[in-house]
Amino acid sequence: MINYRKILELHLEEVRQRTISSSTGHSRNTVSDIVQRAKNLGVGKLGRHHD
Repeated sequence: MINYRKILELHLEEVRQRTISSSTGHSRNTVSDIVQRAKNLGVGKLGRHHD
């Protein structure tokens, strides 16, 4: 299962896509696709989830 929230949180923290890829276990292409889709949808900030 792809953790979209984690990928986007790391991206918004300006973590490099290569680093996001290795830390989440997803390919760089997958990370790039998710980031691009979020940009196309105008995702700027994510709501914080409190445990």
